[in-house]
Amino acid sequence: MAKGKTKTEQLPISTCLDNAKSDLQELADEMDNWRSNMEGTNLEYTQKYQDVSDCADTLQDQLGSLEDVVSTIEDMKGFDLQKTATVTFYETKKPSRRDRLDMVVAYLNEAKDELQDQVDEMREKVRQLEELDVLTPEQKEEMEKLEESADSMEDQLNELDNIISELESVDFPGMY
Repeated sequence: MAKGKTKTEQLPISTCLDNAKSDLQELADEMDNWRSNMEGTNLEYTQKYQDVSDCADTLQDQLGSLEDVVSTIEDMKGFDLQKTATVTFYETKKPSRRDRLDMVVAYLNEAKDELQDQVDEMREKVRQLEELDVLTPEQKEEMEKLEESADSMEDQLNELDNIISELESVDFPGMY
C-alpha cells in the first residue's frame, strides 16, 4: 500500500460489500475506458494494450462474480448484515489504482471475516443441539436450518475468497 495515514472505519457488513462493489466498478470502468481510448490507434497492437485489456477483463469478471455473491448473501436469512466490521486502510491524498484495489480487498476481507464469525456461531448452536439427548421436532428443524444456512454461507465465503485472491493478483500497467 502507499504511504499515508492509517485510517480505521467501523462499517456495517452491507456497507463494506456495497463500497467494494462500487469501488471495483469504478476501477473496471477506468481500465475499460483506457482500453477503449487505445482502440483504433497504433497502440491497439502493443503489449501495453494487451496489459490494459487483461486488467480490464479481470476486473470486469471479478465485478460480475462479486455482484452475484453479494446478491446471494443479501438474500440469505439468518445473517446480520448490519453487524459492524472494522476496516483499516492507508489514506492518501491521491490514491493509486493499486491503493484503491487494496481498499476493495480490505472491505471484502472484513465483511468475509464478520460473516465467518456468524457461521461459526451457527455451527456452535448446532453442536449444542446435537449434545441434547432428545430433540423436539422444532429443535430438529432449527438444527437443519442452521446447518443449511451455515453451509450456504460458507459456499459464498469461499467464492468471496476466490474473488479476493484474483483481485490481489491484478497488475495495473504503468502509464508509459
